[in-house]
Amino acid sequence: MIAFIKKHWRAYLIGALLAIALGAGASIILGIKASTPEDLRQKRIEAERRNSETQTKLAHHDDIEEAGSENNSETSDADLGTSADSTNADTTDTETE
Repeated sequence: MIAFIKKHWRAYLIGALLAIALGAGASIILGIKASTPEDLRQKRIEAERRNSETQTKLAHHDDIEEAGSENNSETSDADLGTSADSTNADTTDTETE
């Protein structure tokens, strides 16, 4: 078999080059035909950017609300002059009576 390949090496070389050329040509044609048009690609990129900005704003807004509710609960206990423990103690006394 090696003797046959050595005898016809030019045919193998031409076949390999032809296969490479056809594969490259097919990939280029498919890349052009099947690719997303530029205007549609720009619309998708803009939509993704807006969505990302919205998500970032919502996450930041949620962080602010959580920080605000923690501060409000601490100040409301201090303003009332009571704590959660004393409130629970009062309800326990009334249940046993």
